[in-house]
Amino acid sequence: MEVVVYGVLYLMLCVISALIFNTNKSRWLKLLLCIVFTPFLAFYILKYLQRKSDARVTHYICTRCHLEFTQEAEYCPICKREGIETKLIVQVMEQIQ
Repeated sequence: MEVVVYGVLYLMLCVISALIFNTNKSRWLKLLLCIVFTPFLAFYILKYLQRKSDARVTHYICTRCHLEFTQEAEYCPICKREGIETKLIVQVMEQIQ
C-alpha cells in the first residue's frame, strides 16, 4: 500500500515540476517523461552493474585436504584445528548467469 501512495506522490511531483520548469509548451511532455523514467533507468543500470560485479567468486582451496572455502583466509581452518598450517590456493571463478 505504501508503494502505491509513494508512487502516486512521485508522479504528482513529476507533473508539477515539469509544469513549473517548462520553457516551451511543447517541451513539458518530454521533460515529464525524462523525470518519470529516470528512476527506472537508474534501477536498470544498478542491476546491470551488480550482475557484472557479482560475476566473479574467489575460492580458497586447501592443498592438503582439498576443501574449498569462499571466506578469505590464509590457512585452512580444518587443517589448522589438527595443528597443521596449510596455505590455501586462491582461485577466481566466473559465475554463470
